[in-house]
Amino acid sequence: MLTALLVLQRGQIHLEYRDKLLQGLWVDTQVNYVRLGEQVQIVTLPGESLTRHTLAIKSAMQAPYRMALSMTTDSLIYLVPTDEWRRAPKGEDYEEMMCIDRFFADRTRDRSIDMIQMDLAFHGK
Repeated sequence: MLTALLVLQRGQIHLEYRDKLLQGLWVDTQVNYVRLGEQVQIVTLPGESLTRHTLAIKSAMQAPYRMALSMTTDSLIYLVPTDEWRRAPKGEDYEEMMCIDRFFADRTRDRSIDMIQMDLAFHGK
């Protein structure tokens, strides 16, 4: 079987602000996926990824060396998964206050995992 030495995918993400103050504004950003042979898989993310967000992405990878690099394409916001939202003792944590959209972390996670799975399916893994 022929194995690609380098795979690079780019996933566009359109983020519309839902805050009343910023309503009508948007940001286009991206997540990227890179595989180097059979040894390294990398995802780049447009914000600061919380631990469980990163672990979900890395668990989809199969290479011995797996990386999720935060704040690489943009430095937009914290990436807080929705199932962690409002878990702080007072109901809202600093990371959530700095989020633009409650579902943005889930969208970046899902887009990253989709790219990983497309690559692995293409190579019959």
